[in-house]
Amino acid sequence: MRLAVSFVLMLWVGFTGRSGVAQQFNAYLPLVLPAGSAYPFPTEETRLIDMRNRQQVCKMRAHAWAIFSGLTQPVDGRSDTAVFESWFTKCDVFLNLKCSGASNAKSKGEAPNTVKLIQALEIPPQVLAEAEDLFLSGEPIAPALLKEAAKAPLAIVLYNQEALRHIRKYRLWDSCELDSINRELALLGSPITEREIPSFPPKTVVLKTEWAIVPHDPQAPPLYVSAWDTRRVFIKGEASSPDTPPPDGHGGWARTYLVDPIEGKCDPKTGDQRIPVSCFFHFKLTDQDAQAANQLVNLRIVRNGASGGDYAILLGLHVITREIPDWTWSTFWWHDHPNDGLYAEGRPDTLPPLWRHYLMDTTLSMRTPAESDGKEKICFNPYLETWQKNGVSSNCINCHSRSVYPTVKIPPIPWRGEAHRFPQDSYYCGETGLSFLWSIRDNVSESHQRFLQAWYQLMLQLR
Repeated sequence: MRLAVSFVLMLWVGFTGRSGVAQQFNAYLPLVLPAGSAYPFPTEETRLIDMRNRQQVCKMRAHAWAIFSGLTQPVDGRSDTAVFESWFTKCDVFLNLKCSGASNAKSKGEAPNTVKLIQALEIPPQVLAEAEDLFLSGEPIAPALLKEAAKAPLAIVLYNQEALRHIRKYRLWDSCELDSINRELALLGSPITEREIPSFPPKTVVLKTEWAIVPHDPQAPPLYVSAWDTRRVFIKGEASSPDTPPPDGHGGWARTYLVDPIEGKCDPKTGDQRIPVSCFFHFKLTDQDAQAANQLVNLRIVRNGASGGDYAILLGLHVITREIPDWTWSTFWWHDHPNDGLYAEGRPDTLPPLWRHYLMDTTLSMRTPAESDGKEKICFNPYLETWQKNGVSSNCINCHSRSVYPTVKIPPIPWRGEAHRFPQDSYYCGETGLSFLWSIRDNVSESHQRFLQAWYQLMLQLR
């Protein structure tokens, strides 16, 4: 069982009063690593590439945990806040066609805007990939597929200031500008491996966060969350029994919990069936939060909407940094036994308690280090990639390397180890790479926008 939930969403959080709409951060807060971190930010490219080439897993994990520590630093000492909450949304960087007001006017301001963040809520595109492929092929979409996708966590992509300024500087939100770049590269005869948009600066960081809502009304459908066990996570004194393990045996959903809308000690034990919201990074919704959220199409299609007094809990997040040309890739997800297994290794003792409930995997390569079966590196987030074919055997770089322009169709997640940007790969012919960022492609793809509109209408009909 993955995630049984009345609905799921991501909301903006201000650190004054924890209100997603009425309050907001006073200013953008940059990524600053805590004193004594194992690595600086940004870490030198040669140093990271050396640890990648030498397959120094411990060092790669130390680097990922250092970044995580900086992102999750509390603001003004408040444990229910984190630095990344002050970052910019797709609306702020002009990568969301649905945004209104200042972002449609291409505002030059850089203050994070809470209203625009809520407008940018979306079901993760990878969750809808199968349905989109059917739509673009002119084939019917089964209602069961639509309803299953609606159960997925909603997500928001967040950008630091370096990412925002780069996207604005090169007008990467503008299809006309991307057309121009693509034509220029074609005229220059640039090989496929060099057909790329201008490189982001090394201090660029982009996040994707996944959230769910815990209703406080006892009459509302409750939220159930399952823990994902992998073959490399061994729960002490307990055998993992995944419901439906994938063909390669790379884990499955194990224990399932009802999440109670209460604060309390988080100490899941074998046989427990209920856990408090304090097992997650979370915040409480105000009436203003719920009122704004309920106006979203995304929430109207997933049951009952939000209410003041509900809790938003963080299920996981992807983190990528442009410290090397292929970016560094780390993913974090909640787990009920966060101190057991290889995915807990190296987690700093200095992390605030709320953040010690998350496991981590990281990669700098689509191939190495090899898994225990001798095959290429796997790196995925169970709260996102398990919704799609090949997701549990995928690698972040494999998938994101296929973000190109002006392609129409989204390719299926490639099997791990499939090399990207090979000259003989016809998928890349006449295309320009978008620096691994699907959010740029999704914004300028007319076919993707048509699919989203059709999907929303179909879901409204099924309610």
